[in-house]
Amino acid sequence: MHTGRFVFAELIAHLPHKEFQKCVTRYDGDHHRRSFSCWDRYLAMAFAQFTYRESLRDIEACLGAMQSKLYHLGFRGKVARSTLADANEEHDWRIFADFAHYLIGVARPLHAEDPIGFELDHDLYALDSTGDCRGPRGPGAGASEGGVLNALAAWMVRSAAGRTRRIGEQ
Repeated sequence: MHTGRFVFAELIAHLPHKEFQKCVTRYDGDHHRRSFSCWDRYLAMAFAQFTYRESLRDIEACLGAMQSKLYHLGFRGKVARSTLADANEEHDWRIFADFAHYLIGVARPLHAEDPIGFELDHDLYALDSTGDCRGPRGPGAGASEGGVLNALAAWMVRSAAGRTRRIGEQ
């Protein structure tokens, strides 16, 4: 029997949920949403990136196999393929873009002095958008939303492994 917290829950615990909620409020993201919030969508997409899921069906199957553990991973809504597809269609992409900009602003000073093996005169950002497992999205989302999710996934692992403080703490 498992005791303690799941790795995914520990990684997500490092994210500033209040800042995410500010982004959701700014774009009225959870207005008229009964069961699947923007946070649930973010968790589903982050989980998909961490576990290399390739489609909504794949995400649904993986999370469905863990139905009894979803609450402990942070999910509050039921995860179904149609629910994920609807969320991808309806949730404003700017919520996730604003949250990514906030996290980049926090991460920049944390990793500013990390060696990368060579000298550069300007900032270096590595965004990976190869794992595009979303359905249709609003105009302007483009590949950047997938890149945001991948970049945040990689950054959260690196930050959580190297630092014990919560994101946003000074």
